[in-house]
Amino acid sequence: AGQGFSSLPDLRSQVEGLAGHSLHVSPASMGELMARADLAIGAAGTTSWERCCLGLPTVMLVLADNQRENARQLSAAGAAAVVDGRHGDLLEAIAAQLKHLDGDRAALHDMSLRASAVCDGQGALRARLSLLPRQTTKDGSGVLLRLAEADDEATLLRWQQQPAIRALARNPKIPTEAEHRVWFAARMTSESSFITMIVHGDEVAGMLRLDRLEPADRHEILEVSIVVDDRHRGVGVGLAALKQIRAWMPEVEFRAETLPDNHPSIALFRAAGYRALEGNLLHSTAA
Repeated sequence: AGQGFSSLPDLRSQVEGLAGHSLHVSPASMGELMARADLAIGAAGTTSWERCCLGLPTVMLVLADNQRENARQLSAAGAAAVVDGRHGDLLEAIAAQLKHLDGDRAALHDMSLRASAVCDGQGALRARLSLLPRQTTKDGSGVLLRLAEADDEATLLRWQQQPAIRALARNPKIPTEAEHRVWFAARMTSESSFITMIVHGDEVAGMLRLDRLEPADRHEILEVSIVVDDRHRGVGVGLAALKQIRAWMPEVEFRAETLPDNHPSIALFRAAGYRALEGNLLHSTAA
């Protein structure tokens, strides 16, 4: 509850008499409370997107006409169980939903996944990527980066299963579809990893992944992994993508590990200004 809530004294008194209940007044971080919760009860307003971002299952209340469309879409997406608070007994309807969901971990897990799919909280990052100046390749086409989406899973699997690509990877084992699905889901939800798709002209031409390494000397270090589709090689797509991430993060140190006989990859990173570090590592320091 907010500090200015007019019925706060009465609410405090009610909560004090309920075992196992806590009242949070103007908490410093609602995000932390949401992240720890198993289920929320809340109106279908703008906080709906915050709950989706955190994958928080919700019994969603429609308390005003302008909330109907939010509630309809989120219900259709399976991201919330909706109660129309404008009609009937609101408390009875909420109780019925809670009883329906009580103990159904599978239903709550499914709602959490569907909510996460609605909004991942990366809007600012997408906007920043879209505003970067396009790099131009030898064929005159532009190259840009965008965040990977669920629909990219199959494309990434196709590349990862190509023997020529696996032969130059640290782990040469070709992943199965099930193994790739687990890997993709983990990367898409990781706070220390970014998968971006390289777009060449109007086509997806490759993948550039950034993985956060342990900070050294108090500056950020990201490991770079890059794959370019066979059909888009030879015109500078990989180099353009590396220039994009430098423009995106001018203050970061990038590192790349290449096998000694992967001469095309070594040449690519050197063309982008990377220098030998140690062993098979190359790096590009902050601009």
